[in-house]
Amino acid sequence: MKILAALFSSKGIKFVLALLALFVAWMVWSAAYKLLWIAIILAVVVGVLKLRGFFKKKR
Repeated sequence: MKILAALFSSKGIKFVLALLALFVAWMVWSAAYKLLWIAIILAVVVGVLKLRGFFKKKR
């Protein structure tokens, strides 16, 4: 019960909110990082396909 009382005191709430904020920020950052990699891979694939099409038209 002491732990619960400590968590619901103003310092405890701030600490829990800070932890939650850090967790959310980390989740968002890791998701954005994965999305960035997916976007880079997709851009490379599309670029290669376009270049191949371009060179086939030239010949």
